[in-house]
Amino acid sequence: MTEMVIGEQSRAAATVVRVWPRACLVGLISDTFCRNTDEDPDQPTRSASVDAGIRAVAASSTRTFGSNASNVDPAGARQYVGGLPASSARSTVPRYERALTGSSFDDVALAVRKLLLSSPRMPSPALAERVGWSGSSSLFRLRVAAIRPEYLPPDPADRIDHQPGVQVQCDLWFPHQAIPLGHDQHGMPPVLVMTSTFSGNIQALMLPSRTTPDLLGGMWQLLQQAGAVPERLVWDNETGIGRRKLTEPAAAFAGTLGTKIVLLPPRDPESKGMVERMNQFFRSRFMPGRSFASPADFNNQLVDWLPVANARHSRSRRGKPAELVGRDRAAMRALSPVPPEVLFRNTVRLPRDYYVRVFTNDYSVSPGMIGRIVDVTADLHQVTVTHDGTVIAVHQREWARQLIVTDPAHVAEAAVLRQAFKQVRGYRPLGCAISRELHRNMRRHDRGKYDAVLAHARFREKARRDRAGLIGKDPVLRDLVQEKLTQDWSPEQISFWLRETHPQKKSWHVCHETIYQAVYWPRNSGLTRKLTTHLRTGRPLRKRRRRPDVRAPRFIAPATLIDHRPAVMEERSRLGDWEGDLIIGSKTRSAIGTLVDRKSGYVLLLHLPDSHSALELNAALTATMSQLPAHLRQTLTWDQGSEMSSHDKIASLFGDGVFFAHPGKPWQRGSNENMNGLLRQYFRKHSDLSVHGADTLKVIAAKLNDRPRKRLNWQSPTQLFTAELGSQQEKGVATTA
Repeated sequence: MTEMVIGEQSRAAATVVRVWPRACLVGLISDTFCRNTDEDPDQPTRSASVDAGIRAVAASSTRTFGSNASNVDPAGARQYVGGLPASSARSTVPRYERALTGSSFDDVALAVRKLLLSSPRMPSPALAERVGWSGSSSLFRLRVAAIRPEYLPPDPADRIDHQPGVQVQCDLWFPHQAIPLGHDQHGMPPVLVMTSTFSGNIQALMLPSRTTPDLLGGMWQLLQQAGAVPERLVWDNETGIGRRKLTEPAAAFAGTLGTKIVLLPPRDPESKGMVERMNQFFRSRFMPGRSFASPADFNNQLVDWLPVANARHSRSRRGKPAELVGRDRAAMRALSPVPPEVLFRNTVRLPRDYYVRVFTNDYSVSPGMIGRIVDVTADLHQVTVTHDGTVIAVHQREWARQLIVTDPAHVAEAAVLRQAFKQVRGYRPLGCAISRELHRNMRRHDRGKYDAVLAHARFREKARRDRAGLIGKDPVLRDLVQEKLTQDWSPEQISFWLRETHPQKKSWHVCHETIYQAVYWPRNSGLTRKLTTHLRTGRPLRKRRRRPDVRAPRFIAPATLIDHRPAVMEERSRLGDWEGDLIIGSKTRSAIGTLVDRKSGYVLLLHLPDSHSALELNAALTATMSQLPAHLRQTLTWDQGSEMSSHDKIASLFGDGVFFAHPGKPWQRGSNENMNGLLRQYFRKHSDLSVHGADTLKVIAAKLNDRPRKRLNWQSPTQLFTAELGSQQEKGVATTA
């Protein structure tokens, strides 16, 4: 018989189940049966009786659970225990219990706690090194993880009341099933998922890649389907959107649409829990039992399934997402009339093999454009190549990787051009680029055959020779240029002075770019790089500047340029014409708004504690300017920063409207730029500006406004501003009387 103890109760109340072996039961019942009958034990009737007896004893031999189970145990079942009398059998099976001896970590626990008290976030390897731990690193890490929360400060998270049209959470979901991409390739492309926090409405689209143009293109396509733009688009630290700081295309995208892209802290998926749950919902409800022939087939099936998903009832929202999405989108902003920049763009010179690369794939271009500058653009579906606005190649974008996509027409055109080149290789027409190449890099012993590799080697050999520049060839000119540079003349001033002073010496009429190159690359000019300290910037190396005319549009409503300002503004004869800008702090995370009156120089500082987005700036401008009377709010002039993307919402504050300077021309707002330079005495560059409160800004503004100014005949801006304000109020009272 076997005894089993069930539960962690005391020994007296433990539950015991006795299991009688079949052989013991057969012996017990057979012996009892044979003693009480005169029949032959081998008869079938006896076997049937034995079986019935076994079932009866087995049923009665099992104790019931509870402390009084021994009272219901039949006496007949206790006669034999494993073939032995019941008196010789133990009532319970002995159990081994090991005494607690502690852990080796207990010896260093006090030292670890002292270190955590001063540095709660010290890594476990550093703690182990400090306390001299030589045991298991995994054990040490687990024990430290158990006690570390006692020393970390709490980080509570408030519940958010999601309002209509405010927030949409975005994330990338990767299907666990490989999708055929074509050309015998399979992959798991990302799926862009956008979930509204108010209605729970889901939008999704599979993208070719997770690069910035594809992410922006996918968001723009889904927002176009929705027909509205929320106030915030929430993202985690996706590389294509930005890590701790938005990428430049993403910032331009948000500025054009008038929305804000919020980047969550690292390893914080709970902050976008709704879209994370939607990703799990896709895995459990959309993917099972489906097969896909291509990414297009995946998107088609997804489009057919999303209405079903949005029609489910949400208990927390007390409705269906498809029914609540109307309220959600009604509270959102309208789409921008100017579409954001979401295309992949590249400008290259077409090489001899007449292919351009877009996202690891090479696409053919018309070979007639070899050697010319071509513009390459690509969206989610198509690759387009243009030259001077003329389309020269169009291809469907491939989802597979490392492909060579060729148009047969381009191959045929290349064959024709190659045959024409062979026919004219002995003919050298004047002015032809091909003939010049043949003349420079072919020799008589080449026997009329052009070898591209050999010609390139000859070209490199020629390029290795040091050739003196225009300034290096003439020592007198070099000395003159060096003398003027040491006097802090700019290269443009030197170039003009040479033309005016020496009109007969044409070889001295060098442009300013030639002087710049002679200073920055002095190898063949005879000058020294130390002369760069006499230039305006003092940079030892030149810095490439972005062209202002290629900036992406940043505004929703059309901007009115500075050319259309009232003519009275140029005279500085009235108060209320303001120029504004932002002073940016360290890593562009903090900012202070500045406003300067053009006539009096009176300055107002805007407190932007959280961010310098369009919403925050509009709120600060409204709060500050609404305190002034209407005649002191005539115009506002700003640069074309993304913080003014919603300028149409504050235009009603100013009588004549809001105007913008041309891109890259800060001198058109000279009063404000000069004031920003004065403010840098108090707000240093590369410093955190969020530490300055509103009261501090008022004190600093008062200091600047109380200083006398030379252009104001040594009056202070406060005196002039107050005097003009008082005179205008008197005129208003007299007119009313």
